[in-house]
Amino acid sequence: MNFNRKDVAIDNSWGKRLQETSYNIHGKILLKEVNSRRLFKYLKYFLISNGQLDADVTVILTNKEDYFKPIGDYINLGRFIIQDRSLVECRKFGKMKIENLLDKTKIYITRGYAMVRDLVNLVHDIIWIKLITKNMSFIHAACVSNNEEGYILNAWMGTGKTITTLKLIKLNKFNFLADDMTIIDDKGNCFAYPLPIKLGLEHSEIINIPRKVKLRLMLGKTIEKIPIVRRSFDNKWYVSIDKVLNREVIRHKAKISKVLIVKKAKRDYIRPISNEDAIKVLLHQNLWERISLTDRVFIPYSFADPGFDLNDIVKKEEEVIRKAISSAECLEIGYRDKAYDIICKCLT
Repeated sequence: MNFNRKDVAIDNSWGKRLQETSYNIHGKILLKEVNSRRLFKYLKYFLISNGQLDADVTVILTNKEDYFKPIGDYINLGRFIIQDRSLVECRKFGKMKIENLLDKTKIYITRGYAMVRDLVNLVHDIIWIKLITKNMSFIHAACVSNNEEGYILNAWMGTGKTITTLKLIKLNKFNFLADDMTIIDDKGNCFAYPLPIKLGLEHSEIINIPRKVKLRLMLGKTIEKIPIVRRSFDNKWYVSIDKVLNREVIRHKAKISKVLIVKKAKRDYIRPISNEDAIKVLLHQNLWERISLTDRVFIPYSFADPGFDLNDIVKKEEEVIRKAISSAECLEIGYRDKAYDIICKCLT
């Protein structure tokens, strides 16, 4: 994909030319950010050069008050102003407005709001909702492929999902689709979602970590048990996937062949589980991943849009996952020391 940017708009509140950056997520979700300082640069795998597209989600950074003033009748719900298919959140540090979550969504944000609030996760959840309406979904899992077969690796944080994924690619010549979040559809396909990955000292056995970064990680590891002080040091390295893997190993799409539910255990084992058991795990992991769904803006927005029903969205998500893995072999993998060894045995 082309990584150029294109200036196409002007906002009088800033008095200067704006920059539009656009992302095309597998031709299903088009995301555009306007003058937002590349808030979503983590999506650069999907970056395109055409800024003038009819986006599914548009994020606009502006201090122009007219965007946030209610027009006509409205309802106050705490810090929220609710109108027809529109929600404004008013905080001391800034404002945010969402329009038309189920159609062409626009999100207006002030500079102060952008500096304080976690917009990346908010927009990620909106993309998630958009995917579900298109018979697709995220699942909290890594994904690799071998030839045409895709393998879903679901595991709780800290169980070695990342190092296992990297070893399968480096040592077994598998292809990479995702490390943390994978896109699936109801036809049994899995799609690439290559976000930046989080590496620690343990990954240096398979990834060449720069010396300065390694020294910082070692320092962080040394003081991570010291209260208060440890907060100033991050013992993880967040890095773009293209700094770790060649782009050629990233596969656009594969057919879901196996779903592996990976767990730390007292002994190594592989056992088949039902698709329903796998669905339950994937749904609960998804709920954990997007916990902000219940405390951000989606519940108050439901008062503004009669067609927006969170219960229906969750039910639709379950249906998508059920259809996606209906033909897949589902296995529970228990490991005592290293997940890679037993997963490799299962997949090769």
